[in-house]
Order: sequence, then structure tokens, then C-alpha cells
Amino acid sequence: MAQILDDHSAAGQGRRNHRRCAELRAYDRRIRSRAHGRRQHSRRDANDFNRDLRRGSGARLYGGGAHIGAAVDFFFPDSRARVRSESAKLTLVVEPAERLNVLTAEIRLQLSSSFRLDCAFEIPAGFTVLFGPSGARKTSVLDCIAGIKTPDSGKIAIDGKAMFDSSQGLNLWPSQRRLAYVFQSLALFPHLSVAENVAYGLRHEPKNVVMERSRKMLAQFGIEQLRGRQPGDLSGGERQRVALARSLVTEPCALLLDEPLAALDRPTRKKIVEDLRGWNAAQNVPILYVTHSVREARALGERVLVMGQGRIAATGAPSELLNPEDWD
Repeated sequence: MAQILDDHSAAGQGRRNHRRCAELRAYDRRIRSRAHGRRQHSRRDANDFNRDLRRGSGARLYGGGAHIGAAVDFFFPDSRARVRSESAKLTLVVEPAERLNVLTAEIRLQLSSSFRLDCAFEIPAGFTVLFGPSGARKTSVLDCIAGIKTPDSGKIAIDGKAMFDSSQGLNLWPSQRRLAYVFQSLALFPHLSVAENVAYGLRHEPKNVVMERSRKMLAQFGIEQLRGRQPGDLSGGERQRVALARSLVTEPCALLLDEPLAALDRPTRKKIVEDLRGWNAAQNVPILYVTHSVREARALGERVLVMGQGRIAATGAPSELLNPEDWD
């Protein structure tokens, strides 16, 4: 996990790889520093850059639990260039993103012996709902776009700039994709304040940038008065606002939302969606919103992808494709 400091407690437990948990270091036993773990003993903040220059050294997501730190660090890119070398000998230097507004995906992935994900779609700027019953593998689609899961074949791109392309051997790290992903669990750091959670993705930016962008995002989602409180002291709606603010403060090229408002009452959901639309009026990025509720899909309007058995069955306006009596 990036930036583990000796005066901060961990939000989740670190265990060895075979325990199916988040990997917080590259090898067993003592923590080493320098490029590729050369035999230098740890010292304060000695290893915040080169730990990303080799495969296997960064945090990975494994099944079996909600590992908050690893999940969050996967999607917050450092402001410095990251380099990843693939089998095709591709070297990539990440530059600041332009304002992009079309997400395209072709995803083919054998999830089990009896279930194959095979879908293709295009997401323009604005809200697109990915709708389907439980078990349709909607979250797997988001995981592939985000880089948590790797398709067997296909291509994922924003405005033609590929993040994954099996034909080219290209597969960017999640932190290189400049996507925001809000999980169902929200994955807030329980030991950090609201302000610290929101600013987390900017931790390598100059202090004045951190303060200004955090201030604007706290105001955008109406949580300025909560800045000193911790997630455990917040209501469900307040925690959701903090999770959105933390994801969006990095100015992502697209936003992925995995049923983030399912546990909230209708007035709270409506207000949060209004705030999110207000943010995107200026940013104009694709937002892919997963839900199994036809009423929620119809309320969001704009556009829906209806998913079933690993495929996109229909695309169009929610009011035309979704009848509450047929689904809910």
C-alpha cells in the first residue's frame, strides 16, 4: 500500500498472499526499501516512489474480505509518472488526462465453467445505468473496466485511448486508468477524518492544490461542516457524500458506481444524484451506474444498458425498456 507511515495505524490487516488478503509488501519477512527491494533496511518514508516499478510490489485485491487500504490505493494515482513494462515491452508514462467523454468496452471473460461475460458497449458523457438482476455479473463489468479483473480478450478505451487491449498486450494498472470507482462498501478510511479521506487521493500534490481542491469538493457535496469528523460518526448519506467527494477530487476521466445508494432513503438518494449531476455539468465525463432496481434506473433517466446472462440484451431509454411491474 502506498505511503505507509510509522505514525499512522493501518485501516485493514496485511497478510501473506496465500491468505487471500491485500499484499502490503513484495516479499515475506522484513520490509526492504530501494528499487526492487534491494537489501536496505526500512527508514522513515524511504520507499514512496520505486515500489511501483516492479510487478508484484504494489497492493493487489484478493477475495475474502473488504481490504480498505488496498482497494482505495488501487484507484488513486500518484502525481508522478508511473512506468509499467508488459510482455510486449510496452513502456508507458502517464501524463495529465484531457477532458474525455466516451468510454468504449469489449469484454470477454470466462468467469466459471458455465458462465461467460461477453459484452460490448459505448458510454457517452452523462449517466448510463447498467441494469440487471442479481447474478448478472454487473460488478464484474465494472471490475474489468477498472482493472481489478483482466478480460480474456477485448479492448477498453476512453476516446480511443486504450487502457486494456488484448491484441496489443496492453493492460494498465488501475491507478494509471484515471477512473473513479465507488464500491458498495464505500471503503472509507475509518481512522481518518472526512477532510483527510477526501484529500487522500491528492497526497502527492502541493499543499495549496490539496487545500483548494478539497475545499471545493467538500462544498460541492455539502459536507464542509463534517470535515473534522470520522466516518463512524456519520449517517449513511453523509458517508456516501464523503466517498463521492474522495473519488471525484482526483478529477477522473470516468466514474464507476456499484449500487452506491441502495441503502439510502429516496429523498437522500435524490439529493445526492442532484449533487452528482451538478458536478458532472462542469466535468462532462461518462458515469456508469450499476443497479438492480428498475425504479432507480428510471429515476436516473438518460440511458440504460439491460444486462442478462453476461450479455447486453438491450440499450435505450429506461422509460421505454423497463416496466416496474415486470422487474421489481
